This record gives sequence, C-alpha cells and structure tokens, in this order.
Amino acid sequence: MEERIMFMGIGFMKHSRVPYVMVSVSAQTGGSALGGGKYIKRRPVTVTASVNSGYTFGGWYKEASCDTEYDFDTAVTSDFTLYAKWTANGGVETEKYTVTFDSKGGTKVASQTKKKNELAVEPKPAPTKTGFKFDGWYDKATNKKFNFKTTKITKNIALYAKWIPIYTVTFVSNGGTNVAAQKVEQNKTITKVTVTKANYIFDGWYTDKAFKNKFSETSKITKNIVLYAKWMPALPEKGKEITVGDLVYKITFSHASEGTVAVSGVKKSVKKVTIPPTVKIGNITFKVTSIASKAFTKAKKLNKVEIGANITKIDSKAFYNLKKLKTITFKTLKAPKIASKAFKGTHAKCKVTVPKKMSKKEFNKLKNNCKKGKISKKTSYNKK
Repeated sequence: MEERIMFMGIGFMKHSRVPYVMVSVSAQTGGSALGGGKYIKRRPVTVTASVNSGYTFGGWYKEASCDTEYDFDTAVTSDFTLYAKWTANGGVETEKYTVTFDSKGGTKVASQTKKKNELAVEPKPAPTKTGFKFDGWYDKATNKKFNFKTTKITKNIALYAKWIPIYTVTFVSNGGTNVAAQKVEQNKTITKVTVTKANYIFDGWYTDKAFKNKFSETSKITKNIVLYAKWMPALPEKGKEITVGDLVYKITFSHASEGTVAVSGVKKSVKKVTIPPTVKIGNITFKVTSIASKAFTKAKKLNKVEIGANITKIDSKAFYNLKKLKTITFKTLKAPKIASKAFKGTHAKCKVTVPKKMSKKEFNKLKNNCKKGKISKKTSYNKK
C-alpha cells in the first residue's frame, strides 16, 4: 500500500522577469519521489514522496545523511537537491555514529557523522602545526594508526593527530662558505653539507665554539642545535717556492706550527733587504732558518742586508760576487753555519754587525764562519 505525501514551498515573486532554478529530489531507500525539475525563482516548490510498504516517511532533508531538515518556507534562489528520509517499520532509524578529530594543537578538523558500516573520509588537507610534521590519525582507544580505506564505522570513534617534532640545525661556517639551516625530523640525521674556506682544511663540525665536542653526521637530532665549523690552515708542500714581498721562500719543513723555510731568491733590483725571523705564508707562520745557495747572486745592486734571528745556515754562494754588498747585520745570538764562498766577491771593506748580547764565544765563531765563507779579509766586525 502506498502513502502519498505532498509538500509545497511558498515563495514571493519580486520582479516580473525571474530566472529558473533546478530542484532535484532523491528518494533514497524506502520509497520514491516526484517533483524535481525547473522552477521559477522564488515560486512554490512541490515535491511528492511515495512510501514503500514497511517504511515510514521522515521528511525532506538538505543532505543524503539527513542531518538538516529542509524548511519549505525558505525562498528558492538557486539549484539544490532534496533527500527523503525513511525509517523501517518495526525497527529503528538507520544507526549513525560520530567520528571526532583531535588535532592536538594543530589546525581544527570538523567531526564527521557516518551511518553504520560506512567509511570515514580522511580530512584533506591534513592539519598543520608549527614546528611539527603530521604523522597521521590514530585511534584513541587502541593508539594504532587509523585506516580510512578499510575500517568501517560501527560506533562513535575518537581519532587524534600524531606529530613528529621538527628541529632546526644551524651551521656557523666561521669564514667558510655559507651553509643553509636544515629542518630535521626528530631522531633523523642531517643532510651532509660541503663547506670550503680558502687556504684552510675543514676539520669537522662542533657543537661548541671552543671545538671540544665534535659532531658526527650520523648523530640523531633530538633538539635545536648550532654547529660550528673548525678549520686547520692548509699546508704548502715541501719544496714549494712562494714569493712574499721582495723575497722568495722555499718550504723546507711543512707543518702547521713548526714549519720552516729557506730564502731561495730575491727581486733583482733591490738595494736593501731584511730577512725576517718568520714569514706568514697563507695562514701559516714559518720560521726563516736558512739562506739557500745562490739566493742573492742576481741582486747586483744589493748593498745592505739584515739577516734574521732564526737563520742557522747560509749555503754556498748565497751572496756570491755581490761587489756592492758592504753592510751585513746579523740579528741572531748564535753564529750560523756559513758554507764555502757564501760571501766571496762581496765588497772589500764589508762591515759585519752582531747583537750586543751575543756571547764572546759565538762572536768569535761567527768571525771564523765568515772567513770560511770567503768574506773579505778587510771586513770589520762590531757589536751593537
């Protein structure tokens, strides 16, 4: 037996020319529906539901889930669909359950109402939370990740968002190339970075400015951290010649703190030269400990030389045939070894000066060494 129910919506026509709207009807389970079609805007809407045996009509609703009942006094201004609600006779209305979402400090997510055995819809877009990565929805009852594709809703269920902390790793390159900060998930490792600095060798990242605690790139990140680059001066190879100022230096021992060099050459046009006790090559300070063979032979205009305090050896022909070289000053307190012909051919009346603090023993030794180097016999020696 069929029962026919008719509803009429009442509207008001404000203008003489009014556009049409489309009204659709959906009977869903439990009966059939008529009345859908084209209506003049703001005119009455008539829909009819035919009830199947065993069901009771429950009204017209705005959505298929039958949550919001339609008000026929509402003015019809745009296309829409009406849904019929039914209740099986002798039974109960279709069961519905609520799925709630606790974002745990993230952006809010609306709850969902679902019929029994329906699937919940995974909220899109996923919630967001500053400083965290969203790791999915979990069932509060089981603490297990919820599967929206397979889990049917059979009761009210509460889901909560799981978040993974995101930490910032900041790199201080200490004069090296810039390194961008990294966002790293908790218990993950940093992405390996490359950093360079001219004339230095990278010695690793440290968690402190004093470089006491070295950081391993395999370490798991558990908090925000700052990493500091440590650098070691790059070492030139032994035997390499480098020009600094008027002099050419040859590396005799390459070391970050105990390196040594020999003076191996000089600018041809110089008239006066000071051989320093140390010289800085790149970022490393080297002791100047010797004067190589023939180092100054091309400087024919040289007339005055000061020999640094760290010189311990002057090789053969170092100042050979420099006829204008008349003034030689030693800054060392110990007499250096002087090879044969080191001073041969220098000015006939050379003046050699040594520090006043040089001992008598070392002074006499220096005189003898100069004679071995074939300096002029007319050379005068003084302390000053």
